[in-house]
Amino acid sequence: MPVQTHENQLLIVVKPFYEWIVDQSQVKGKLLAIEGITSVADLLPYITVNTGHAITAYLGNYYGLTTIKEVINHEQVKGIIEKVLSETGELLIKKHKFN
Repeated sequence: MPVQTHENQLLIVVKPFYEWIVDQSQVKGKLLAIEGITSVADLLPYITVNTGHAITAYLGNYYGLTTIKEVINHEQVKGIIEKVLSETGELLIKKHKFN
C-alpha cells in the first residue's frame, strides 16, 4: 500500500484485491467452480510470496500490535521478520539458482 496522506488520518485506501489459491493435489474429487479460486499444481510460489505478509500479520497479532507500522517498528518483531525474509530469499536463490 502506498504512503497516503488524508485530512482524516483514519482514512485508508486499499486495492480491491484478494487471492484464493488452491493446491490441486489436495483436492478430493472435483474442484467446484467458485468465483475467485485459482487452482494450481504448485503452491510453493504463492507461499513464498505471502511469507512476508503473513509473518508480519501473525507476529503483530501475537504481540498485540494493531498497525503494520507498529509491527515493523517493534525491534524484536522487526528482527524476526528480517530473519524470515532472509531465509525465504536464500531458499529462492538456492532453488531457482538466482544470482
